[in-house]
Amino acid sequence: MNARPTVRRRPGPTRPLVEAAALLLLCLAVYLPGLVSTPPIDRDEARFAQASRQMFEALALPAEVRHTRPITVDPETGDVRGGFHAGGWAVPMVQNIPRLNKPPVIYWLQTTSAWALTLGEPLDDAIWMYRVPSVLGSIIAVFATWRLGRMLFHPSVAWLGAAMLAVSAVVIFDAHQARADQVLLGVTTVSMWLLWKAIARGRCSFGPWLLLWLAVGVGVLVKGLSPVVVLLTLVAFCALRGDWRAWRSAKPLLGILIVAAVVAPWALAVIRHVGFETYTAILFDETVRRGQQAKEGHAGPPGYHVSFLIAAFWPGSLFVAAGLWRGFRSAIRFGPSGARWSGRVTQRHGELFLIAWILPTWLFFEVYSTKLPHYVLPTYPAIALLTARAALSARRWVPTLVARANAVLFAIVGLAVAGGAAYTLTLDLSSPPSAVLLVTLAVVLVLATLAAGWRAWLGDTRRALVASGIAVLSLAWAAHGLVLPAMTGFSPRLLAEIQTLDDGTRPLGCAGYHEDSLIFLTRGRIQRLPHLEASGWLRDHPEGLLLFRVGDRPEDEDPFRVVGALTGYHFANGRMTTVEFLEHSDAD
Repeated sequence: MNARPTVRRRPGPTRPLVEAAALLLLCLAVYLPGLVSTPPIDRDEARFAQASRQMFEALALPAEVRHTRPITVDPETGDVRGGFHAGGWAVPMVQNIPRLNKPPVIYWLQTTSAWALTLGEPLDDAIWMYRVPSVLGSIIAVFATWRLGRMLFHPSVAWLGAAMLAVSAVVIFDAHQARADQVLLGVTTVSMWLLWKAIARGRCSFGPWLLLWLAVGVGVLVKGLSPVVVLLTLVAFCALRGDWRAWRSAKPLLGILIVAAVVAPWALAVIRHVGFETYTAILFDETVRRGQQAKEGHAGPPGYHVSFLIAAFWPGSLFVAAGLWRGFRSAIRFGPSGARWSGRVTQRHGELFLIAWILPTWLFFEVYSTKLPHYVLPTYPAIALLTARAALSARRWVPTLVARANAVLFAIVGLAVAGGAAYTLTLDLSSPPSAVLLVTLAVVLVLATLAAGWRAWLGDTRRALVASGIAVLSLAWAAHGLVLPAMTGFSPRLLAEIQTLDDGTRPLGCAGYHEDSLIFLTRGRIQRLPHLEASGWLRDHPEGLLLFRVGDRPEDEDPFRVVGALTGYHFANGRMTTVEFLEHSDAD
């Protein structure tokens, strides 16, 4: 297969070290603001971090203080319960409940990060330590995109595509959270880079395909989606070309055996803890059933992911419509209806590979019942490279009606984000962001957004790219350095109030306000209670302290007294909430 770059290289040195350093500085400039100062974000991040912390404790705490009650399955209800540290390295636990809906690599990475940064002392950890793998996963994805882009296109296209991925809104947001998505993005992008290396040579080369399937196996242990992306891309690429030599070069059948060998030890360890039937039921629920019907209210019609693309890929979305259209037209010619398909496919294998990467994976998640914006994140490196290819195709270009509509949508998103950031100044936050600094950044964001949209409207891509870069820097510093730390501060305020009422030995319960951030901040001590059981819990624990959301408080005849109250912004629900602190009326 002719896999030579499809853009003629300009003479002169490419200075890869300078390009790499610039990419690294760009990543740090947008990923570090707010990384330490933002409290745990509800709800997924706090669950991941708490599970990793308990795994860290299971490995580092002295045996005499661990909670190692064996994991058991209730034969009537099917509930799985165990001690806080019963899962060891194999089964992540959030309090006494196994968290098996996500594979273990993200917990291993977060545990390793916290262990290294605390020198093995679990009590010295902090939420930002569990976010470090997400930052590293994002950087790996950016550099893998850059290296792949250099194989496919001109170095300037590769660098711009990697930069667009680095500063896209969804990547910046996820890089600030202790979740699996950015690690999955990094592993999947490396897998796709290795896939291209394996098939571009046109022969069965041992190294690339072996590394490819090892990376896919790691991807399965991160979140399970890497095989879907790799296999769909490989099938689509071969089908579009009408040539299956690439399939033979990638050796997918042997690859599946390698993936199984990578995954099997962990699967067997989980089965030993919870049993085969329980594990397969959880696996079926998280894969097949999630595809058949929407879970946790995350539903959406076909086209859901397309509707989020402008916002999620912002500011690279300024040229995304032109990039996707130009990539498709470069890879596949349109001709008479009777023309053979093989005659329509061009020799632009770079564009064809990226189209094969995007199209089937995107369609898969559009028909998948459960929908979240980050599900299509593994396709963003390909989108970024095609977008950069279009943006640098000419110094000035005549934009189409679709491209101009794209520029208008880009501007609307930027203005809406700036307005949302400024709106936080009207909320009754305990530690509001600096008004002067936030307004300054919001004004810069507005002006840069309008300038970028206007230059794109006129077809001046260079100035549009410069203005969009200024816009994204102001957005990252405003949103993550100022807004999120202020808007996610309610649980830390509740913790501070708890510490004034508790000497560290009182039982803690909460009803109404069940956020996982409070679980993390209390190190798993607080017990979540159903509304109807809260009063009984307080009677059974007369020395306990109960947090109750106002509006759900027990009836007056119940034996309690209010000893404090706090009102704050409930980030997960997007509204102000008041929580009261109750104790037994006979408490000292």
